[in-house]
Amino acid sequence: MKTIKETFSALALLFFMLNGLNSFAQNVADDNKPKTLTALKDSIQKILKETNTPGAGVVLVSGDETIWLEGFGKADIENKIDVNENTMFRLGSVSKVYVALAILKLQEEGRLSLKDKIRDLIPEIEFNNPWEAEYPIRIENLLEHTAGWDEWHFAELGSDDPKPKTLKESLDFYPKSRTSKFIPGTRIQYSNVGMSVAAYIVEKVSGLTFEDYIDKYFFKPMGIENMTFLQTEQYKKSGAKLYDDGIRLNYFNILYRPSAALNGSPKDMVKMIKLFINRGKINNNQLISDSSLLRMERSESMPILSKYETLKRYGLANMPNYFNEFVYRGHGGSLPGGNADFAYLPEYNMGYAVMINGDDESVVYKIADLVKYYQTKDLIQKPAEIDAQKYKITNDPSGYYTIIHPKIDQLGFIERIKNVQKVWIKNDTLYKKFPQDGNSTTKYIPAGNNEFRSVKTKRIELALVNDPLDGNILLDHGYFKKISP
Repeated sequence: MKTIKETFSALALLFFMLNGLNSFAQNVADDNKPKTLTALKDSIQKILKETNTPGAGVVLVSGDETIWLEGFGKADIENKIDVNENTMFRLGSVSKVYVALAILKLQEEGRLSLKDKIRDLIPEIEFNNPWEAEYPIRIENLLEHTAGWDEWHFAELGSDDPKPKTLKESLDFYPKSRTSKFIPGTRIQYSNVGMSVAAYIVEKVSGLTFEDYIDKYFFKPMGIENMTFLQTEQYKKSGAKLYDDGIRLNYFNILYRPSAALNGSPKDMVKMIKLFINRGKINNNQLISDSSLLRMERSESMPILSKYETLKRYGLANMPNYFNEFVYRGHGGSLPGGNADFAYLPEYNMGYAVMINGDDESVVYKIADLVKYYQTKDLIQKPAEIDAQKYKITNDPSGYYTIIHPKIDQLGFIERIKNVQKVWIKNDTLYKKFPQDGNSTTKYIPAGNNEFRSVKTKRIELALVNDPLDGNILLDHGYFKKISP
């Protein structure tokens, strides 16, 4: 889950960069497996209480049926207002899903193509790609985060103007963030501005503002009444107040609204889930084709890396979400005082949404794991067959590595220290550990094609890649280059 809040907290890394940060990513469901909705509800209430999270909305959908729609806790602590199905939460980067949907719809209508060069479409938008002549940035690069642009710059994060800017004004605010750091299509670098440039293309082609386009072609046909990218009067009336460990936070006015400003209720999220699990059809209207959704669920903008198991499922504002042998799809979001997760399981026509009005995004992960366990407990999924003797390690990557792309360049040295990892080979097994994170060791076995399967999760999670700029690098939920010990 990519977050705005993570970047706001970047300076805090200074205080514990020597100790590292322990990951909260653990399978909560292994310790507390809810087999009934009552047990699931009790487990969620326990998590909220233990983490001092004021409120939450949870949705479970299967086919056309809403299995569960529930509000927990308080939307407003001071005025003792409970969360209900109409309480609006801040959904953060879940917003990006609608940017991809809009582009795909315009492509279906023949008004643009994912392969279109953005220089041709929007010459008025400034950007710098040193490889533009041979490797131009195309729309699909923006939606798959392969344009090489940064995630955030401090100037962009510092913009909190309550008067909404037009999208063009927002993009003119700080064009320096639109500089490609690598050859487009050779790596992934999460970028909020890239997604909003794609939204600007929607405006340019359709003649509507992005918000009006989404309202006309998605929200209204879906029967969504209150979902919005703006702080509307309805949000002021029914929006959950935002909190960080009990401290009330103000509504943050995000510079790039299409990337992260979406607000919606549990009731709204039911319809969003149904759009995906019913393959673009809702209320007897086919809003988007199944073929467009299939494209949304795979990577094509990286000719070489899209073939790797670790990356081929990263699509257009649509990411894989793993649970045991099941692969959910969707997007999460996080910003000050609010966190959310939206995911669906295509093969089984089911999905969920979780949203909270608290600052701790680990709460959403914990609740989501409980939900995923409950949803999949009766499903039979054949585990991957692993032949540990079939493949051998042909290239020895042993050495020390650190991250290539920090979230914010100005604090890159902190992230590089925090992300130092040691890799070595022993008995045809690859070992990896982060010295700054308690020396916990992860083991991998070769899976062919210079990819490696985690012994713990049984999934292919690591690959050795030849990069055109940095040579042999390690691909492991990020890009890591070898450094001197």
